[in-house]
Amino acid sequence: METKKKTKTIQVPRLKKLPFLVHGFGTKHLTEQYFNQIPQYKGFKKICLDQKHSNVVHCVKEGSSGILEGDGLVTAEPDILLVIKTADCLPVLIVDTHQRIIGAVHSGWRGTGRKILKKTLEIMKDQYSCQSSSLLAAMGPCICGKCYEVGEDVVGFFEAGGIPLSLFVCHSNKENKYFLDLKKANQLQLQEIGVGKDSVLSIDECTYCSPRLLSFRRNGQNNGRLLNFIGIESG
Repeated sequence: METKKKTKTIQVPRLKKLPFLVHGFGTKHLTEQYFNQIPQYKGFKKICLDQKHSNVVHCVKEGSSGILEGDGLVTAEPDILLVIKTADCLPVLIVDTHQRIIGAVHSGWRGTGRKILKKTLEIMKDQYSCQSSSLLAAMGPCICGKCYEVGEDVVGFFEAGGIPLSLFVCHSNKENKYFLDLKKANQLQLQEIGVGKDSVLSIDECTYCSPRLLSFRRNGQNNGRLLNFIGIESG
């Protein structure tokens, strides 16, 4: 049996129970080479993003290309795997349990400030008639509110977007520095669109603290990225 240290994917129990769904939040042990060789996912067309920390969301159709520019993906098509990459930012996997509609979102501080998660849910409602009561949103590992140090530029960005400044905690030792809780900020967006607290699921593991995850803040640009994915199985 594989030890926790070597675990390649982290799954959410409530999503795992859905028979039509495949999903996972990757650890540092889930490399792209290994990911592409997993038999369970070989039949899926993988859709990736050229991520820009934007609020651009794509509805993926059967003929969509493999790489799209933006930070959110939504589809109703089976055998398509929505893939996003993170290394401190927040990955969110979304599923409409009644209609089998799925979404994947990459949300760092810029995406959060631009309310990309809320926009993704609005697109799911507008384009696929999803109801808030049918949605489950799973938040994967990201840098936690006790480790995510930001400056006044981030505070100003959030203020301009009408996001509560109560999300920030002043740094006790550094002037003009704050700590930001990305998960809490995105939970507010879910509440705004009507997703109940019981439908918001979370992997409470910090990328900066956990040695089995990858962190840009801890290890730098060349550290690699975590693979997060969700898909609908045909049949």
